[in-house]
Amino acid sequence: MMTAELIIIQKIRAAFSIPQDISDEWITRNTYIFETVDAKEAINYLPIFMIWVLNNHRANPQSSAYIHLLQALNEYSKCKRNNNPHLNLWHQLNKQQKAVVRAFLKHLLENQSANIDRQDIQKILDRFAAVE
Repeated sequence: MMTAELIIIQKIRAAFSIPQDISDEWITRNTYIFETVDAKEAINYLPIFMIWVLNNHRANPQSSAYIHLLQALNEYSKCKRNNNPHLNLWHQLNKQQKAVVRAFLKHLLENQSANIDRQDIQKILDRFAAVE
């Protein structure tokens, strides 16, 4: 694993409460979790999925956990108002958490190994910046 990934993982651990009872196996079996929970609950899963992606995306660039996390962040990035409980994740994050999510996305943008268009990740970053 690259040093940059380790630094981002440390930032994730510092900014979020990390669930200790979620295994790698659980993550790979529950890649659709963000589609089934509201944004408040999604915040509980977001850090562990980001850590999983940073630990695994080079070895498994086509993993559904990686793809579905980016799709979920894409959907959350489209929410412009705080009044949508299913999509207002960005509005519920504190400043430090937002900075960590941006660092995670920027790292993926520059170190992309999956078949995801860089423009899509940039759009997510741009949308999140627009509702800052």
